[in-house]
Amino acid sequence: VEKTTSFYMLKFPTMRMFDEEAILGDLPIELRKEVLLELFQDVISMAPMFQLCSMKLRKELCCRLHSQYVEAGATIMREGEVPT
Repeated sequence: VEKTTSFYMLKFPTMRMFDEEAILGDLPIELRKEVLLELFQDVISMAPMFQLCSMKLRKELCCRLHSQYVEAGATIMREGEVPT
């Protein structure tokens, strides 16, 4: 994450707001995987079925996750509902 911050501070020294997806898409693939692992490793670690997975698989799983912001108390999914 520090490498990414430094990169963008040099590239856009006056920039105060950013588009996370655009920034991640602009990074070299290995750096993108490191950043995504840092962002999502806690989520992956909480799921018992992923605890014994290799670091390589965890990186790949993290690359497929996306942040989504919802209001506190919002219903994300109902029991028995099929995710889409």
